[in-house]
Amino acid sequence: MFVGEQARQICALSARNDELVAKLAKLEHLLSGNSGNSFMPPSKDGDPGRRPPPVKPRRHGGGAKRRPGKQPGAPGCLPGLG
Repeated sequence: MFVGEQARQICALSARNDELVAKLAKLEHLLSGNSGNSFMPPSKDGDPGRRPPPVKPRRHGGGAKRRPGKQPGAPGCLPGLG
């Protein structure tokens, strides 16, 4: 091989390498999407190659504790047993 021919081949390979690097960056960006940061539904989060969305911490014990049931003093729904 001549030096000029090698230089042309190196130039062509370098250009192709740049194209592939750009294509890889685009594909990695597309794969990084999940339901937490894109339009995709949560059912698509389990696809191979995708990262799951970050888990949001649950809030515990931040407010007043409430008891279940009706408010005290409110009339009941059953007829009187009298």
